[in-house]
Amino acid sequence: MDAEVAYDPSGVAKAGMGIDVADVNGDGWPSFVMTAFDSEYHSLFINTGAFPFDDATLSSRLGRLTMQDVGWGTHFIDYDNDGIMDLIVVNGHVNKMVGMARPNVAYKELPLLLRNNGKGVFADMKESAGPTFHTGYDARGLAVGDYDNDGDTDAIFACLQGSPVLLHNNLGQDNAWFGFQLVGTRSNRDAIGSKLTVRQGNRKLVRWITGE
Repeated sequence: MDAEVAYDPSGVAKAGMGIDVADVNGDGWPSFVMTAFDSEYHSLFINTGAFPFDDATLSSRLGRLTMQDVGWGTHFIDYDNDGIMDLIVVNGHVNKMVGMARPNVAYKELPLLLRNNGKGVFADMKESAGPTFHTGYDARGLAVGDYDNDGDTDAIFACLQGSPVLLHNNLGQDNAWFGFQLVGTRSNRDAIGSKLTVRQGNRKLVRWITGE
C-alpha cells in the first residue's frame, strides 16, 4: 500500500521544499511536515504505524496558517522544553513582483513559530515570539541547535539578499533539560538516523537524530 503523501486530496502534486520528522502527538511514531508553494499549504502527515499516512494538514491548522506562504526550511523543535515538539518554518516567495498581481501574497514573508498542543494541532506564536516573526524575509535554509549550550533550541536561517538571521531562544532554559551526545560506531559518526526513547512514568519521549 502507498503512503499517499505525494498529492493533496484533489490529486495535485505537492512542491515539497522542506521536510522534517518528529513524534507530534506522543504516540511514538515519526510523522512529518513538508513545506510547499503558496495556495498548496504546508502539509502535516501523521504516521499511524501503517500505510497510508493521515493527511492532517487541515485538522492541524497548518493549512490555514500557511496558505499564502512559500515555505522552505522547517524543523520540529521543542522551543519551550515542555516535551512537545513544536514547529518553526521560514518562508519567502520566488517572484519579486508577486504582490503586484496578488495583493494578499508578499515576496518577503514572515517566519512562523507554531506551538503544538500535544495532539498535533498548532497555534501561531507570532505575538509573543519577538520582532523577527513580524518581519518579512526572502528566507531559504534553516538550521537549529543549542548554539550557546543553555539547554534550549536556537535557530538560524539564511536569506537570499541579506545576512543570516540568528534567533536566540530565551524561554526554553527556564524548564529542566538534559542532553545526549550520540556517536556512531558501526554506523555514521554523527549517528544520523538513530532513535532515542526516554521514559518517565507513563510518559514516553521519542526523538530521532536527523541531518540539518
